Formats: sequence, structure tokens, C-alpha cells
Amino acid sequence: MIEKWDWSAWHSEKGLQLCSLEARGLWFEILGIMAQAKPKGCLVSNGKNIGLEELAKLVNDDKDRVEKALAQLEHHGIFSRLVENNTIYCRRMYKKKKIKKEVVKKTHDEIDVKLTQYLINWITKNDPDSHIIARLKEESALQDKWVEECRRLRVLDKRSPELIKNVITWSQKNSFWKTNIRSMSKLRIQFDTLRMQSKHGGVTGVQDFIRKRQARNNARI
Repeated sequence: MIEKWDWSAWHSEKGLQLCSLEARGLWFEILGIMAQAKPKGCLVSNGKNIGLEELAKLVNDDKDRVEKALAQLEHHGIFSRLVENNTIYCRRMYKKKKIKKEVVKKTHDEIDVKLTQYLINWITKNDPDSHIIARLKEESALQDKWVEECRRLRVLDKRSPELIKNVITWSQKNSFWKTNIRSMSKLRIQFDTLRMQSKHGGVTGVQDFIRKRQARNNARI
């Protein structure tokens, strides 16, 4: 996807306007390279920093002139460098990347977060030493995965929040299902089975029936 060029941002950058025409031209070329790089916004090629000689070849100019223009750009704070490997990067492109990540996180509805937390609370109550809960606390990506699975259950499978909460409660009170439903994905997979069993007594109801029948047989003996 081709991004729209922001001329207002280009002309409002005071440091850039203090640079020579040659330096501004080099920065324009560098932005083009960064826009196609991975990670985007970094002066890299195939995951490695682009050195001075390689950069000069890419922009088809003399190495000494490129070096002077690059020094001028850095002097006026046009770009920054990553602390870990000194890679040149564009702050504006990195900023856009961070905003996109925040937007993704905000797509989760509050109800999905609450329902996910409700299941987590039940699992914690049933098994305080659960390794699953320990992983959830350490891995934010796993937390997001659970919330996303809840959203799919609610939106794609068309299950109401009230029904989801009721099924969670029933499954975590059931002696059989509380040891099997230990993630949001498992809940979604078994949801219809859980829903039907919760209506008709489910596994617990069958166990009660067997116990009563055995008790009657023992009484006859």
C-alpha cells in the first residue's frame, strides 16, 4: 500500500529546513528505503544496517558527500539511532507503528475483557497453583488471544454475554468440566455441549442418577 506523502510534516520540520538541499535530498532517498525496509522505518537491508558505502551506492552519489550530508542530518536531529545496534531510524514511522498497535488493542470490547477475566478468576479459584494462570500473567500476547477468542464466541458464534457468563459459571462448578475447560479456546470449542448439559444436568446429573441407582441396588441387597 502506497502511503500518502505528508508535505505539511516535511515543511514543518525546522531541523530539516536548516539542512542543505543536498542533505534534504539524501533524507528523501533514505525515507524511501526505510518505507520498504523490515522493520519499517529503519535504515536496514535484509535485517542488517546499511553502511555508508552501501548507502552511497543506493543513492548513486559520492561516499564523502553522503557522509557529510548524513552528519548534517544527524546534527539537526532529523533521525535517531536504536540504542541496541546504532541503527538509523525515522521517529515518525516508528510512531505510526506504535499507534497501529494501540488501535489493535482497543478493538477488544470491554465485555470480552470482563468475561475473560471472569473465566480466569474461576480457574484461579479452582486451582490457585495453575501454570496456565502463571503464563497469562507473564504473556500479554496470550491474554490478548483469550480476549480475542471470547470476542469470536460472542460475535461470530452469536452467543450473548449473559449466556457466556452462565456457561462459564456452570462449567467451573462442575467436577468434570472444571478440569477440562482451562482456557477461552476450550470454552468456545465445547460451548454447545456445555450449554446443553447445563440445561439438563449434564455430567453431574448422570453421576447423581448412577449413585442413586447404586444406592437402591445396595438397599435391596
